[in-house]
Amino acid sequence: MHPRKLVVIAAFTMLLAFPLMAPGCAAGPGKSGTTGGSSNAPAPTQPFAAATQVGPAATGTSAAGQQAGACSRDPDSAVRGYLNHLDRGEFELALAALEHPMAPVWPGVGIVQSLLGSKVSADLVHVRDGRVFPPLDVGPEALCLSEADVSPGQEAAALGLEAGRSGRWRFAFWLERQGECWRLLRGGPIDDAARAVLGSGVSPFRNVRTTLPDRARPGQTYSVTFDLDLPAANVSQPLGDVIEGITLLLHPRPDVGSYPKGYEEEYSVPNISGRWPKRVELGEGLTTENIYIGAPEIPTDLEAGRYRLYLGYRAGSTTLYWPISDLSILASGGSDRPPTKATATTVPSSGAGTTVAEIQADPARFKGQRVLVQGRGITVATLPLCPGYVGFDKRVRFSGTDASSTYAVDRLPQGVARMSPAPRLFEGRVGWYEGEVGCPGQVRWESFPYLEVERVVENGR
Repeated sequence: MHPRKLVVIAAFTMLLAFPLMAPGCAAGPGKSGTTGGSSNAPAPTQPFAAATQVGPAATGTSAAGQQAGACSRDPDSAVRGYLNHLDRGEFELALAALEHPMAPVWPGVGIVQSLLGSKVSADLVHVRDGRVFPPLDVGPEALCLSEADVSPGQEAAALGLEAGRSGRWRFAFWLERQGECWRLLRGGPIDDAARAVLGSGVSPFRNVRTTLPDRARPGQTYSVTFDLDLPAANVSQPLGDVIEGITLLLHPRPDVGSYPKGYEEEYSVPNISGRWPKRVELGEGLTTENIYIGAPEIPTDLEAGRYRLYLGYRAGSTTLYWPISDLSILASGGSDRPPTKATATTVPSSGAGTTVAEIQADPARFKGQRVLVQGRGITVATLPLCPGYVGFDKRVRFSGTDASSTYAVDRLPQGVARMSPAPRLFEGRVGWYEGEVGCPGQVRWESFPYLEVERVVENGR
């Protein structure tokens, strides 16, 4: 019997699909693999004030308000300030509280603005009568649980964001100290199962060890060993013979061009004995109770730069992650510096670039080549990926100058408009995907061309 091993590109670029991550102070392992935190949920702080206006203040934001939005000296005040800025429609101040403007933090204002190439209306979402619980700290990150009354603004439905459901929401936000300030890394709504795990203050991963070095290269295999102790206090224990949804995630830091997209591998862990804790080893040639577990590998197409490795556990509809170690991925060519993009571009005989239709008609001709392509830009479906989705994210497409489109990978620089009413000339590389794609129970083996879109060459063509 072999476990199911899935390779997934975690969909951090779409708010509804990003896997919520729970590293840090809910008692997850730091670099040494130790655990900490309290087993009792903390008492909430005083509620933050409800906004008294919809949209930005008519007189503008004060210098004191800008400073408060840009730097918070403790995690819970950072979360409180962030939610207050959302309620008031002060999105520039809200984004200043994040690790990066495109950090996957609900409701994803920075991500939406990057995709649209324009500002989001101030009337997006209202967050009232909120409470932020005192933070717990373990390793490089901190966790703040919170709750608030949420109602949608007029812009929420137009953007298809998950802000259209009014009611009392529970949140989890993860933060990191950067200099004197705390910044939000990721976070958003959580369900009751995830809240129970996080509120217990207990990590399911104990005594974590990994052979992954501080500097690793694409294609390098490694192992991760840990004691799996499911569940945390007051959380129903899975009783099946195989535990699904144990994952490894490599998440880039903001200086990596692929940020905020991460790379995830999912494993099935045997539970034949039905006893806890259980020693689990993810690594080549290793078995647990005569079941092969699998060998983690640095993806061969992983972009060079700084990353953080996480261990994850699926709780309810949410996957929670605990940090294991930080590392640098070196360039595959052997240099310690990130790879530089090739400048040579294959231009079809027309001289003005090819079209999506031409690539689809003869993909073998363009496979692996850099091209100039005419089109309107990149679109992303607002529907979330199903839990456990396998393979290529088929929601991302490049739209041609007519009705044609092709699967795409978005590598455009931040701040560049993804879509335009007028056709533009884009530069990219034609790749070829071959592997499993789909939701659990509906996985198919597929092969198809796709376009890695890297830059806008010319506007208004």
